Amino acid sequence: MKSVRALVAALLLAVPLAACGDGKSSAPAMEEAMVDQATLAKFVALLPAAPKGFTAAPATTVTGKERSVVAQTYSAPTTDSFSVEITFSNADVAKFQKMLDEPKEANKAAAEINQIAGRNALSFSSPVVTNAKYLMIVSPSRYVTVTPLFGDTLKPIMRSVFEQIDFDAIAAQK
Repeated sequence: MKSVRALVAALLLAVPLAACGDGKSSAPAMEEAMVDQATLAKFVALLPAAPKGFTAAPATTVTGKERSVVAQTYSAPTTDSFSVEITFSNADVAKFQKMLDEPKEANKAAAEINQIAGRNALSFSSPVVTNAKYLMIVSPSRYVTVTPLFGDTLKPIMRSVFEQIDFDAIAAQK
């Protein structure tokens, strides 16, 4: 009986050691889709400030079964407006990651791969898959987008705002 206990104890101790490996986690990514309102509220502070000449509307948070979103709309007196969204959805991230990994998929989605803040991001030239202009995957379950809502002179403004987002903080926020 002692040898059985010793064997069980050895196996229990070996499992955590085996998980240490090369530093890459083999565990599946944290599932995030239906995120509670209190957690979403923590992400509001990570949304960027309004650019010069724009005002920011109050942030909105939506909890959904397939995805949850924290969003803010920025508007100019000229009626130009765009939104920045932090979305929680493993399924969406997997779809967009495929576009980053496979150029054919990006082409089908009217997307290009750009360097923004030292990372690969997608930019979309037409709304084949999403209305977003820029999209950055920040974790296996989170991504950030900037989407034009109204106006045709927003591209440089949206890119500038997008480049100022703290993507690492969004990925690390609990």
